[in-house]
Amino acid sequence: MVVLAAVIAEGGPIGLAELTRRTGLAKPTVHRVLTTLRAHQMIDQHGGRYGPGMRLDISVDRPRGDFDTLLASLATPYLVDLHRMTGATASLGVLDGREVRYIDRVYDHRAVRTPSHRTNRAPAYGTAIGRSMLAETFPANGSPDCHGDSMLPANSMETLLAKLSQVRRSGIAFSHEEYVGGVVCAAAPVSTGGPGQPPVGLAVSDRVGRLDFGSAAEKLRRVSRALAADIHRLTAILLPDRVKTSRLPSSRKEQAALRDASRRNLSERA
Repeated sequence: MVVLAAVIAEGGPIGLAELTRRTGLAKPTVHRVLTTLRAHQMIDQHGGRYGPGMRLDISVDRPRGDFDTLLASLATPYLVDLHRMTGATASLGVLDGREVRYIDRVYDHRAVRTPSHRTNRAPAYGTAIGRSMLAETFPANGSPDCHGDSMLPANSMETLLAKLSQVRRSGIAFSHEEYVGGVVCAAAPVSTGGPGQPPVGLAVSDRVGRLDFGSAAEKLRRVSRALAADIHRLTAILLPDRVKTSRLPSSRKEQAALRDASRRNLSERA
């Protein structure tokens, strides 16, 4: 997403030649990435120049978007990738107290609808995506503050802690009809690496028998790593107060390192 980062940093329309110079990528590569970003409405084209698009929800005349806006904008292509690769509903959520707050989903007409489709919320400890984020949030010798919550079954804290331990070992959380009967799910945390940001998770869910857990876990790991890298990169530009750096790489060495990271992200998503 180094191309998108350069468009955002400019704050206004920028030409293809200048984007090529700033990113250090080949001109055909930059043009191909711009075409993909336009398809997802993350950039707009004004003649031969490019600027932030509708889905990015920022412009030179507005305050920079908060972390949720940035997250929703960045994650859409990754959710599309997950849905295409697995055929399952792909979801993005953040941890909000004891609940998962869903930010976006990609699904088709076959998708099974759960209560969270109506409310955009679900109990964190009763869902795979919630446990993936809880495992990242609480230390191995700690536990979530779920005491007194009527939705947490009695005497189930030990079971929850065992599941969080498993997530820490494998990097993936699974749900076998725990939240809704007939629905299974796999989820992975997205390590954003910034202070003050809510825990983030990605998940794929489907009917029993339609989700290949092994394949889904492998894809979730790759996509979560790629999304995490892009979140950190663009947060440095859009929300500089939350990270130490707030500039694009200027030296050839820095540009080469960022170029290599972008290529790795693209190959992981392939």
